[in-house]
Amino acid sequence: MIGKLVYLRKLRLRNFRNYTDQVFTFSSGLNLVSGDNAQGKTSVIEAISLLSTGRSFRTSFLQELVRKGADFFSIEAKICEGSLSLESSLELFYHRGKKKMRYNASSYSSFLPALGLLPSVIHLPADIELVQGSPLIRRKFCNIHLAQKNPLYARYLLRYQKA
Repeated sequence: MIGKLVYLRKLRLRNFRNYTDQVFTFSSGLNLVSGDNAQGKTSVIEAISLLSTGRSFRTSFLQELVRKGADFFSIEAKICEGSLSLESSLELFYHRGKKKMRYNASSYSSFLPALGLLPSVIHLPADIELVQGSPLIRRKFCNIHLAQKNPLYARYLLRYQKA
């Protein structure tokens, strides 16, 4: 069964990594992110991953995502879904240890509800560990992607890990 088409139409990064305030627009087809070294390509991918999973693939500390000299970051996204191109608004905001997520008219105090809103799979050079590394690495990879497909999976997994 093929799921509904979901794509990122617009991305705005404010005080995220090396971006002060930058807007990116995407199409429903293939999009290419290119540029010179150290210009922020990986930061754009990291922001998309954060929108998709509620976590960074580069750091566990959200404060590291805040641009030097700033005290907050925000990621705003317009997400189109379905053949009717219904548009949703998703914003992640972090300020001095406090998280806030807004999805359309609803607000949350964590990024966990973002799971499944913008499904994505990101492959990094370090992913060779999926083949060569421990089963723990493979389970973590699978858990993230299963949680995007079914956000309740993340809640059950957290309960299991606490037990």
